[in-house]
Amino acid sequence: MHQSLIPSLMKRMKQAWFAPLYLVLALSACSTVTLISPYDEKLESGVTGYAQNLSTFLVKMQAANGTPAGKYENNIEFALNNA
Repeated sequence: MHQSLIPSLMKRMKQAWFAPLYLVLALSACSTVTLISPYDEKLESGVTGYAQNLSTFLVKMQAANGTPAGKYENNIEFALNNA
């Protein structure tokens, strides 16, 4: 009699293991996941403005390379205001 219980118990254990899995799958099908934040216009304009200022500054520094205007000491204000 003991031998006939083992397959029955094994079958029940397999079914018991799948029940929580089915429950999780069913619940996850009813929900949504948002991996990114919604669009923020203020953030977009701030980042765009910063990128434009930095690009302008780098072009200016490239042109001023080797001159006193291109030295760090003469451009500390930009670094402090745009950090």
